[in-house]
Amino acid sequence: MSDIFYSQVDGNLQEELNARGRSGRYSRTTRDLQFMLEKIANVQLIPFSDNERTKQIDAAILGGNTVRTGEYLPSGPNGYVSDRTYTTQENTIANGQINQGTVSPQVNSSRRIPPYISSCDITIGDNSNGLLNNATINIMIPNPERDLNFIESVYFRPGRACNVIIEHPETAVVGDNKLLTDKTLPSTIKLAELYPNVFNVDELKSKYGKLNSIAFDGIITSFTFDYQLDMSIQATITLTGTSNIYTDISLIIDSNTGTDLIKLKNKETIKSNPINLKNFGAKSTLTNPYTKPKLTPVTVDPNAFKNYSTADAPIGTIFSSFYEKLNQEVQETIDFNETGKPRSEAEKRGFTAEYKKIQEIQQAKGSIWAAWGPPYKNAQYYKYITLGWLIDFINRVIITKVKGLSPEAKVVCTAKSDLCVSTFYEYLTSCNPERVFFPKTSESYGDLEWYSDTDSYTNLPTCIRADDNNETRVMLPTNFFINMEVIQEIVKSLQEQQNFTLSAFLTQISNEIYDASGRAIYMKLITHPEIPNCLLFYDVNKVSFDTKVKPYAVPMFANHKYGTVIRDFKFSAKLPSDASSLAYVVSQDPSEIAESDIAPYVAFMYTANTIERTGPHEVISNGITQEDLDKINKIYKDSHKKYLKQYIEALVNFGNKPTLLESRTTLRDALEKHIQYPTETIKQSNQLNAPVIPFDVEFTIDGVNGFRYGDVLTFDALPTRYKRNAVFSIVSIVHTVGSDGQWTTTVRCIMRPAID
Repeated sequence: MSDIFYSQVDGNLQEELNARGRSGRYSRTTRDLQFMLEKIANVQLIPFSDNERTKQIDAAILGGNTVRTGEYLPSGPNGYVSDRTYTTQENTIANGQINQGTVSPQVNSSRRIPPYISSCDITIGDNSNGLLNNATINIMIPNPERDLNFIESVYFRPGRACNVIIEHPETAVVGDNKLLTDKTLPSTIKLAELYPNVFNVDELKSKYGKLNSIAFDGIITSFTFDYQLDMSIQATITLTGTSNIYTDISLIIDSNTGTDLIKLKNKETIKSNPINLKNFGAKSTLTNPYTKPKLTPVTVDPNAFKNYSTADAPIGTIFSSFYEKLNQEVQETIDFNETGKPRSEAEKRGFTAEYKKIQEIQQAKGSIWAAWGPPYKNAQYYKYITLGWLIDFINRVIITKVKGLSPEAKVVCTAKSDLCVSTFYEYLTSCNPERVFFPKTSESYGDLEWYSDTDSYTNLPTCIRADDNNETRVMLPTNFFINMEVIQEIVKSLQEQQNFTLSAFLTQISNEIYDASGRAIYMKLITHPEIPNCLLFYDVNKVSFDTKVKPYAVPMFANHKYGTVIRDFKFSAKLPSDASSLAYVVSQDPSEIAESDIAPYVAFMYTANTIERTGPHEVISNGITQEDLDKINKIYKDSHKKYLKQYIEALVNFGNKPTLLESRTTLRDALEKHIQYPTETIKQSNQLNAPVIPFDVEFTIDGVNGFRYGDVLTFDALPTRYKRNAVFSIVSIVHTVGSDGQWTTTVRCIMRPAID
C-alpha cells in the first residue's frame, strides 16, 4: 500500500459538509430546505465521433437537458403518447462504391420513451494500490426496434471516447462557496505554469473544481445488454479513465509512417517480469560500477540535430526502434558541440550535456541531461540519460501522437513539481551505480568517488533539493541517471514477452531504481489527484508530510456540533495473509517489538491505550510502562547505529572492490537494512515512511465533489485510541447515482499513525 499524500481536505468542502450536517436540525433556512428537497442529480453521457474529442455526437447524448425535450415528454409534436414518424435510409457498398439506399417512412407507435440512463457509478482510486479509475453506465432502451441499432453503433464500440458528468443543481450546495479553493489545486496551477499550451487553470477549475459536479473522461472498454420481460433492453457500458488507458499504450513505433500504434491490453492478461532483487545484476552485460567522469558542460545548437520523426528500421524491428530513436537523440547530443560541429573522440570523453533541442518545453529545464564517461580510471565508458529525459521522450514521441486521448494526457515527472519528489535519506547512495546513480553526495569511499553538487562539476544536476532555510530536503527522481544499456536490456526483454507497453516499460525502470536505492524509492504510474487525465510517475514510498495539515473530523452523530452527514459507516480490520506474525508481536514482550519484522507497526502498538473501569469511574493509560517505552526507544536507536555502521563499511568495501559481485550484494543488503532504521528515533522514521496499519473505514454521504485520495480524516465515532494515535487517508472515492436520482459518494480510507 502506498503512502502517497498527506493532504488537508479542501476548506470549502469542509464548510459545505459542516453546513449539510447542520441542515434540518440546527439550521432551517431556505437554503437548507433547498438542499434537502432539490438535490436530484442529473447524469449526462457525451460520446465523440473523433479521437480528439472535439466533435460530439449530439443525437446520441444521453441525460442532461435531453430528457426534458422531444420524445421524452408525453405531449407535443413528438410526444411519446402519440405516433411518431421518422425515416430510415440504409446505404450499401457494392463494387467498391457506396450506394444510397431508399428513404423509408417509419412510425413509432410503441408509446415508449427513447433510451435513458438508469444508473451510474464513477470510481476514482489510488492507482498504486491497484485501483482503476472507471465508470459504469446502465442504459435502458425501452423500444429496441427504434433505438437498438443506433445505440449499438455509438456505444457498443470499445475505444469510443466519452465524457460522463454527474451534477446537482447549484441549490444543492448549502455553503457560501460553489467551487473548491485554490489551495486544493496547487499542483494543477503549477502544471499550467509548466505546460501553458496544455493546461488552462480556469478550464480545469470549471471542469474539476465544482462542489456540485463530477466530470469523468474515459474510453469505452466493454458492454453488455439483456432483454427484459417487457422486451425492453438494459445495456451496461464500462469506461476506463483516460489515464488508466494510456498506461497500456504500446511503445512500438511504426517506422513506415512515423506515427505510433495504440495497443490496448486487458489488465488481467498483461504479464509482469519482476526482478529478483537478490540476484539482480548477476547476469548483467555491464561489468563496472559507475562513478565520477570528468565533466565539461556544453550548449548544443538545436540546428545540429537531425530529424527524428521517422526511423529507418523495417516493421520486423519496430520493437527496437523505440531504443534506436532515443539513442539517436542521446548520441547526437554527445557527438555535436555547441556550434553544431562534430566533437573529436577526446572532446567527447567525460562530460555531461543538456538536451537543448527541447528547451521550449519548460519541464525540460534542469532535468534533461546526458552523461558519457568511465566508471573509474582506465575503465569502459558508458552512456547515461536522466529519468527526466526518458519521460519527456515518451511524452513527445509516444503520448502526443496517440489518438483518442484527452489533451491533458501526459506523464509528469519533473523536478519543478512538489508531487514528483522522494524522501531524502542522509546516507542514501546507489548500490548499483553502473546501472542507476544519484548525483547527490560529495563523499567518497575507498577508491570510489560519487557525483557531487558541491564540487567544481556544478553543471551536473543534483538529485537533492532544499527549501530556503535548508531544513527540508528531498530527492529528485527526475535527475536520476540511467545507463542506456539498461534501457536497451529492458526493450529486448519486453520484446521477448510481447508486452511493450508504457506501464510495463516504466515498471522495469522503477525496478532498477528500487534496487539501486535499497528499496527506498519505488516509482509507480498513478493518476494525478486533481487532474484524472494526467499521470504522475511518482515515488509511492514518499510521504508528503506537512505539519500544517489538520485532519478533518467528519460530522457524525446527531449530537455532534455540526450534526451528521453520514448515511452509512463501516470500520474493519483486514490483516495480511501472514497475520500470525502480527499476532506474535502483539503477544510478546513490548520491548522486543522494535526488533521484529513488522517494526513499522510499533508506533501504533506502543501508544495504544488501555481503559480500567471500576464502578462509574474510568482510568485511561498507556498499554506499557515508561520503562518499557524507554527500552524500546533505546533498542531502536542502537539498531540505527548498528546498521548505519554496517552500511558505511559496505560502502568502503564496495569502493575498494567495485567489480566484485559480493561487494555489490553486501552493499545492497546493508542499504536495505539501513533504510529500515534510517534515523535514531521511531517518530522521525515514521515521518519518513509513515507505515500503514491494516484497518480501514468506509462511509457514504450525499454526493459531493472535492475529496482527493490522500486527504486525511478522523472520526469522532471511533474509540479514543484511534482518534488520538491514528489518522485515515482516503484511497478511493466512488460516486453513484441510482434510478431515483440520488447521488451518493462513498469514501474508503486506510489507517496509519498520526504524524505530529
